[in-house]
Amino acid sequence: MKLPKKLANYADLHDSENQRYVLYVLLSLLVLLTFIARISLIHFQNGDYYTFSFWYDFIKLHGLHSFKYGADAGFSVYNPPYTYFLYLAALLPLSKIVAIKGILAIFDIFLAVSVYFLVKVFRPRNYVPLLAAVATLFLPTVLVTGVMWGQFDQLYVGAILFSLYFGLKDNSRWAWVWFGLAIAVKLQAIFFLPVLAIMCFKRIRWYDAIWGIGAFLVVTLPPMLVGRSLSSLLRIYPNQVNLFNGHLVLNAPTMYQWFPNSAFPYFNHMATVLAIAVSIALLIYSILHKKFTNKDILLATTLVLYLVPFLLPAMHERYFFPAGIASLVLVFAYPTTTYAAIAVLMQVITLFTYIPFLFGLPPPVSFSILSALILVIISILTAHFMGLKKELVVGKAEKS
Repeated sequence: MKLPKKLANYADLHDSENQRYVLYVLLSLLVLLTFIARISLIHFQNGDYYTFSFWYDFIKLHGLHSFKYGADAGFSVYNPPYTYFLYLAALLPLSKIVAIKGILAIFDIFLAVSVYFLVKVFRPRNYVPLLAAVATLFLPTVLVTGVMWGQFDQLYVGAILFSLYFGLKDNSRWAWVWFGLAIAVKLQAIFFLPVLAIMCFKRIRWYDAIWGIGAFLVVTLPPMLVGRSLSSLLRIYPNQVNLFNGHLVLNAPTMYQWFPNSAFPYFNHMATVLAIAVSIALLIYSILHKKFTNKDILLATTLVLYLVPFLLPAMHERYFFPAGIASLVLVFAYPTTTYAAIAVLMQVITLFTYIPFLFGLPPPVSFSILSALILVIISILTAHFMGLKKELVVGKAEKS
């Protein structure tokens, strides 16, 4: 069958321009499928959803005055930013579960956008950043953590990635602003602080941290306008730290899976000191060996996001969620077999650790083995960061 010449030109898939249009159509289809996947998960309910559902009802009842209350009144135990979004969701003419989980889908998009911009630093002139963003929306841990579980880790991890992005762009103030926003969402963003410390010796300025403090205060203090006390707001994170006092580990693949929980009184403070000491040692090594290139900083970020929660006590399974996202960025920025294996393995490990909380079942593989696998990943990343392992990169990444 012979098509008219003009139509044949558009139908010719051998043409590079037509291929470009087809690629955009296929990527759009993938994005649509990510939303279909989220719709299929949206009605799953667990303990966290019931908690957020109660906060949603509290907001419906008290309106803006909800923000003057804290955990002592039965309202949010989190720092305020998430509840701002919950308040906006409560204003929409949607069912409760769609409103609560719909904002999590928006957070997923925010995370994907942050991945796009960060990967674009390394791969600016091809489709890789766009593919990385779409892959983020399809990551099993992103699908499960957000719309299924009902948690919003995507929000602070996206802020961390934007902080890293601006740090790599040598934009000191915005790097600190985004870090301040990340800390305001969840305290776990503190895991990224050692990377900012490294960048202070080449890419950003330490005294611009005042901008991060300002960003933190801007999104944390508004509840004072409706009567909440400053002391109540400043106690949120100390109270969270003490919430699981006595638990050496909580379903996280850390080194403390190899010790009995009865060792908590001995290991608790030691573990925190160890995490700080290792972070300082990493900083010293980075300064002495001038590890400030884009690849060095990305490797340091990925390593730190594995290493710090691995060493700290009382870690939850979701505290390794940032490490999984950093692994994805790493494999798109520098695609090697090793980095791809790490990214895939981390997805499996994280999903296995989610099973006890979500379904009340033991993981398919024991936590002690999962912790050993995390240690293997940390060892590989450490070797690569220190330059002890050279590997041919598939494709030529942007030079730093």
